[in-house]
Amino acid sequence: MQIFDELIAAGIKPSDRRSRQATKVARAAAFLEGSPDVKPIHLECLVDVLWDDPHEQPEKAESIITKIANPTGAKVNLVLTKMREITKDIGTDKDKRDEAIAKLQELEKDAEKLTISGNGRADKALKSVQGERLRLQASALGIKPELLMQMMKGQKG
Repeated sequence: MQIFDELIAAGIKPSDRRSRQATKVARAAAFLEGSPDVKPIHLECLVDVLWDDPHEQPEKAESIITKIANPTGAKVNLVLTKMREITKDIGTDKDKRDEAIAKLQELEKDAEKLTISGNGRADKALKSVQGERLRLQASALGIKPELLMQMMKGQKG
């Protein structure tokens, strides 16, 4: 199974017992969704099963499993991670804020592409990126974000 191969390559070696239990967990996830067969999306629950070291491995396991079980979800996670990186440590620095706004506009385009998949998390990620961009733009204009949103709604209507 691809997930096990990639976990082992990343230094995570689930025991045989844990591997058997993971199979049962994946089958249970499929059953709970009414599916007679285990599909890749049902494997996402293995994030909480296939690791031993609670200090290091859950993040590694999550990135590997999500990439295989839910590729769109993995991309959504990447968008949200990038958003956090872009917006951290801006403070009151005007240049950092302007740079962050430009990066968020690009990230917004990536998030919009993900919404085509119909993944509800992608829609939420897009709204989060848009919200952060609007917050920074409002800050640049010296107004409250809510006022900027009202102004933008007035232009659309």
